[in-house]
Amino acid sequence: MRSLILIIALFSQIATASVTIPLRKLSFHQRASEEKINLEDKNFWHAKEIFKRLEDFGLELNDKGRCRYLTRRKLLKYGSQADWDCFFAFRNIVREVKYCAPENWDQEVDEPQRIRGLLRYVGVAPLPFKYDLLAENGKLVARTSIYYNGFKELSKEDQQKVRTKVKSAVNLWNKKTPSDLPYEIDVQIKDRKEDALFKINMVRGWTRGPYLKEHSVDWNYKVYAHEFGHMLGLDDEYDQIIGTLFGNSRCTNNSMMCAHRKDGFPRYYWYLIFRRAQCY
Repeated sequence: MRSLILIIALFSQIATASVTIPLRKLSFHQRASEEKINLEDKNFWHAKEIFKRLEDFGLELNDKGRCRYLTRRKLLKYGSQADWDCFFAFRNIVREVKYCAPENWDQEVDEPQRIRGLLRYVGVAPLPFKYDLLAENGKLVARTSIYYNGFKELSKEDQQKVRTKVKSAVNLWNKKTPSDLPYEIDVQIKDRKEDALFKINMVRGWTRGPYLKEHSVDWNYKVYAHEFGHMLGLDDEYDQIIGTLFGNSRCTNNSMMCAHRKDGFPRYYWYLIFRRAQCY
């Protein structure tokens, strides 16, 4: 029996592609037990290990080894670009840390995983993200898919415009992927509703979405890139209330999730998207 199990295991390793990614499955509660972190402490999310991870991404920490500001109010009043990056990366990790807090950078993934969760759209609304993580051609791919309602009614020329913009947006993401990370982003347009993770209306003119409701033929490809970030579980990085009331988004960094006109892709984007292979 033992020999049969070994043969099956060996065959599985040969038949299934896998990719080593910089993640390790280790739940926060496991780590809490190992490190004797007090889960009853309301400030447990200030654990040093989370801040150490931020520092690994090149984020600037203060002399206490943590983000300078951890509330939006102080960030809007005093924050710099470095503070803004630190705040948003930290906030995303805090939200999911109860599920998983990967620490090291060595884990093989050989089975596709469906990732689902909630982000904070415009900093407030809990809207869903959905994508698959799978190993392909030596990389870990984050793949989501769209069925566009009304796409078939577009002219052939407009259909090609949309496909070109989607491709350009995906290429922008992959061009910005850190060279040392074996990651890839993929967004596919599906012909059938049942094959897509998102069903989105295709419209003309300017629309503010949200990302899971409407996309426009007339958008710049960078707008698509921003919306794809939401579909992959990234928050908006601007202050919607300030932006709506005063026309100033108070977004100080160069992040694509701050504004589609920008083309900064902080390293923590990939950590937040791909770490979920160890969390779901």
